[in-house]
Amino acid sequence: MNEAALHFNAFALIRRGYKVEEITAEEYEQLSTLLADVEQADIDDIELNDFGGHRDLYQMLTSKMGLSVKQGRGPVWHRARDLVERYEKNRSLNPLS
Repeated sequence: MNEAALHFNAFALIRRGYKVEEITAEEYEQLSTLLADVEQADIDDIELNDFGGHRDLYQMLTSKMGLSVKQGRGPVWHRARDLVERYEKNRSLNPLS
């Protein structure tokens, strides 16, 4: 296993242990960009196409960030939005960090 994969897997395991996930500035930018390209989905919308913006959000959250999220447009959109809003709130409370 290469070093980058080892770090990713270790970070994903550590992150899952926290109640409140924190995202990096880079993850924030990527999630914000993806969210801007998709429409808001109802939380109960469990359909998820094999391609498109919601699928890209799902891939970002699960494969790239190692987070668990129910498959579906609604759960994916709301999880991403919650992470972005929490990041923005934390940045406004701690602007120098």
